[in-house]
Amino acid sequence: MEQELSFPSPLTRTDLPVRRKKRWKIIGLGLVLLLLFLAIVPSILRIQLGRRAALKLFESRTNMRIWCERIDTSWFGGTTFTNISVNDTTGLRFGAKKLKTDAGLFNLLVGRYRLGNVVTEEPTIDVVVDYGDGADIVDRLAGGIHKIEDEPIRAAGISGVFKFDHGVFLLTRGLVSPAKHYTTTFRSARWENVSGVINVPSLLDQPFDFDLQGSLARTEGFPEDPAGASHAKGQIQLGDNGSVLARSMKGWFTVDIADGASNPLGWILYSDLDPDDYPAMFGRYAGFKLNARLDNGKMAVDELRVSSKALADGGPDDRAASLMFVGEVDMTSRGARIVRATSPMAAHLGACPGLGREFFCKVNPFMRDIAPAAILAGAPGGMIDVNLSKLTLPFGITRQLGGAEGT
Repeated sequence: MEQELSFPSPLTRTDLPVRRKKRWKIIGLGLVLLLLFLAIVPSILRIQLGRRAALKLFESRTNMRIWCERIDTSWFGGTTFTNISVNDTTGLRFGAKKLKTDAGLFNLLVGRYRLGNVVTEEPTIDVVVDYGDGADIVDRLAGGIHKIEDEPIRAAGISGVFKFDHGVFLLTRGLVSPAKHYTTTFRSARWENVSGVINVPSLLDQPFDFDLQGSLARTEGFPEDPAGASHAKGQIQLGDNGSVLARSMKGWFTVDIADGASNPLGWILYSDLDPDDYPAMFGRYAGFKLNARLDNGKMAVDELRVSSKALADGGPDDRAASLMFVGEVDMTSRGARIVRATSPMAAHLGACPGLGREFFCKVNPFMRDIAPAAILAGAPGGMIDVNLSKLTLPFGITRQLGGAEGT
C-alpha cells in the first residue's frame, strides 16, 4: 500500500531560527551612548574647547562678557569657577580667584541662574564711573543703560546670596588727555578687606539688599593716616524687567566713610575740580556720610555731610572744613540736577584754584576780576565760607545757577 509523503511548506514552518528585531538593540545602544556623553560633559568643560563653548552660551543669555580659567561642575551638584572675570554694559566688572555656587550644570545650561549660596575667594569689584568718553554713570542712568523698550537685562533672572570676604572694591574714573595723543588715564579709589553679603532674590521683580564693610586705602606716601573705615548698606529694586533706568528704580542706601583719603575719591565723584584741589579743600582725609532714597527718577538726599579735621597746612583759620546738603536731585536729566534744597547748602572749605575757577567764575565770570587772590590762587591757609539757597546746579557738562545767595 502506497503511503503519501508530505513535506512542510517553507512559508509556514516554525522550526526555523527566528530573526530577532534590532530596534531594541539600537535603542539600548543609544541610551548607553547618551549616558556616557552626559557623564563626560562635566569633564569636557575642563578642557579649553568645552569651556569656551559653555562661556559663549552664558554670554549670549546674560549679555555679559565672561572669562574663566577652569570650570569644575556636576549635573546636579555645585559649580566652581577658577580665576573668573565678568564684565557687563553698566560699567561693572567682577573678578575672583574662585567662585563657588550651589547651581549645577543642568540649571546653568537651561538658563536657570538660581545660584544659591555663592562664596568668593579674593573677590574684586570695579565700578567704572566714567570711561572718559564724555558720559559718566549718572548720564547713562538718565538715558538708560538698558532701555525697557529695547533690551532688558537678560541677567535679571540671576538670584543668590553672594558672600564676600577679604575682597577689593574699586571706584574708577577715566580721563582722556588730548596732550597725550588722546590716551585714557584711569584712577581708582580702592577699598580693601571688603566683607559682607549681597542678597539677590530676583532682579526681575524683587529688591536686592547689600551690606558691605571695608577700609578706604590711605593716601600714597602717608602710612600714618587713618585707614578710612567704610560701611555701605541699602536696598535697591531695578525697573521693569530688570532695567537699570533711573526713572524706574526704587530703594534706599547709606554710605559712611570715617576719615577716608580725599584724593582720588573726591575727583572720582566730581571730576570738574583737579585731584589736588580736594586735599586743599578738605585736607588729606575727610569723613563722608550720605543717606538717600530713590523713587520716580528723584534721589532724595536726607543727609550729605563731608567734614574733616583742621587742614594739614594750618594757617590763621584752623576750623574743620565741612560741606552739608539736604534736598532732592533729578537723576533723569543729563547731568544730575538739584531741583530742591530743604536747607541752604553750607560749605567751609580751604581755598584752592579749582574752587575759584570751576565754581565762582562760572557762576559769575566777573568774579575773575574782583575775587580775592586766595580764591583763585589757593593761598595756603585761606578759607572760604559759602551758603547757597534756591539752588539749581547740574553736576554734568552744562551748569545753571538760579537765585544763588552766598558769602
